Amino acid sequence: MFHVFSLIWTEDLRWGWIILRKMIEFLIFIPVLLTIAKYENFKIYLFAFSLGIFFTAIFILLTYSGHPISLPYGKGASLSPFMSSTSQGVFFAFAIFVGLSETYRNLKLDSKKGRVHSFFWVIFVILIAVINFNSDSRVGYIASLIALFVFFFMNFKFRFFLILFSSFMFLLISFSYNYSETFKSRVDLANAEISQYLNGEYKTRSSLIQRLYWSEKSIEIIRDNFFLGVGIGDFKDEMSLYAKEDKTDIRPHANPHNMYLLVFSTTGVFGFLSLLSIFFITMNKTYKEKNNMKKSYGVFLNLVFMSIMFSDTYLLGHFTQLLLAIFLSALYSKPYITQNENFNNYSKI
Repeated sequence: MFHVFSLIWTEDLRWGWIILRKMIEFLIFIPVLLTIAKYENFKIYLFAFSLGIFFTAIFILLTYSGHPISLPYGKGASLSPFMSSTSQGVFFAFAIFVGLSETYRNLKLDSKKGRVHSFFWVIFVILIAVINFNSDSRVGYIASLIALFVFFFMNFKFRFFLILFSSFMFLLISFSYNYSETFKSRVDLANAEISQYLNGEYKTRSSLIQRLYWSEKSIEIIRDNFFLGVGIGDFKDEMSLYAKEDKTDIRPHANPHNMYLLVFSTTGVFGFLSLLSIFFITMNKTYKEKNNMKKSYGVFLNLVFMSIMFSDTYLLGHFTQLLLAIFLSALYSKPYITQNENFNNYSKI
């Protein structure tokens, strides 16, 4: 709603409508999906999602082996042929969480069938983890560690959780850093760029330095336009003024690659609070939830999106907004009531 209101004081209406259309896609998805998606089918959704990720992984392996699949988003060995690395890292991290959860659930069945299913889920997790930590998606690394954190935290006692999570995180990071050139180069580059920026050496077009610069200037925009923001179409124009004033060759961008700063700087404090309310409401529902499966997935989805939105605008046009909308809708949809059940409930009144 605040995005619509901010069009009133937006000077660049053309770009404002583009941003509004991207945001409306997410805001419309959830109400529509809440009427379609059902928690009774949640396992079916998870299986369909996992199957899709598995075939995506196969395509990536074909690319590694020298047989790339030529599709619109396939830009290299580290990317899925179906989506950019911006979305791929998050999708694969969610797949890791699904695989870990299903492995543990099947092991608890204590049956031959459960052990067989667990074996295949373990293979799935290893495959996806290897690809994700060999990609160039830094957010994929972070999201995968969050998947590990939530899985161990939700399923084990605190002391055991600390031991398991710390051990797995140490092994995963050590193995990836020593055996994945892509992971090592991305981590080393991030450390170098942060040091450069802190020393004032940011006259460059490197990805991380640009994001740090945009974030810094976004905070200045927020300080000067706290209540109403600059309008959803004017962020790039405001950033151009700062770049000109600082005499830097960092190009102005339409968003700061930070969902919180974008919303706050363009729609003000009220728009920012409306964004936070989405996660406040869903986290509140998750906290009160007694079903452990719903609680685990609710915690993961909320925590991972609240974290990764510091690094990009994941509710603004990426495939990730659809991922969040589908699974949040399935988790928090009302239970399906048959016509007979509805009649019986009515007859008791």
